Amino acid sequence: MSNIHLEYPYLFLLFFLFLLCIKLCPQKEDALLFSNTKLLAQSSNRYSLIDFFKVLTFLFLTLTLTSPYILKKYESIDKSSISILFLVDLSLSMQENFTSIKKSLKDFINKRDADMLSMIYFADSIAIASPYTKDKNFLSKSLDSIKVGDLGKIDTHLYDALMLSNSLKKTSLKSITILITDGIDKGSKTSIEELMSFIKDTNSTIYVIGYGDDFDEDVLKAIAQNSGGKFFKIDIKKLDITLKELNILYPKREFKKIKTIKEPLYQLPLFFAFLSLLFYTYLLNKRAVV
Repeated sequence: MSNIHLEYPYLFLLFFLFLLCIKLCPQKEDALLFSNTKLLAQSSNRYSLIDFFKVLTFLFLTLTLTSPYILKKYESIDKSSISILFLVDLSLSMQENFTSIKKSLKDFINKRDADMLSMIYFADSIAIASPYTKDKNFLSKSLDSIKVGDLGKIDTHLYDALMLSNSLKKTSLKSITILITDGIDKGSKTSIEELMSFIKDTNSTIYVIGYGDDFDEDVLKAIAQNSGGKFFKIDIKKLDITLKELNILYPKREFKKIKTIKEPLYQLPLFFAFLSLLFYTYLLNKRAVV
């Protein structure tokens, strides 16, 4: 019982005010003359029972108004999470290695249980494959269905894709972007100066994974470093190792939290108030036909 509390305990004064009113302001009724004292005694007892249920009804109604509640503690487990955006180059030069890239990405995605994940593909045009989601199966199916050449075979709108990624940011979570490319930007409307200015203002850390020999290493390094990220120049066969390194940088953590919530109890006194009112009404009607 010590765990039961009242939200508005001062409203309980209404009950004492009601008792005072009954004492000082009795109900006026018509006088009756009885020659039968036995019947008079029975009538007096009936009146006292009516008064009892009247007081009891108001007592329960007052308890309802004070909003009783009980404090319950729950233990919950929160997993640390971040938002991860994948920017994947689909230009024609990716053709040879795209199957192994997809496999590596799916393996990485399956290890990120609590994270919000998103996928953007780019080539001649840019496609948002998925907004931020925890549905790993959806992302895996997206990777299975996409093919090099689906977004064109000429340009590589790398800068525009990075600019577009800002529209999907999860500001409440730590955000990282993983860019995978083997070439240089071609055809973007965004200039390198605009991109660098954007990167400095964004809250996302960009990790750039470049493979092959055709990309502009200085530009990709600048993109990563200006965002607080890192540039990886790799052989495509080492993509799994690089993604594993990123997985280690952002490990999964679980936190136990004790949450205390208020569970209302007003339904109970309200129910008894209703029952008491029924008895009061019944006895009042019965008295009327005596």
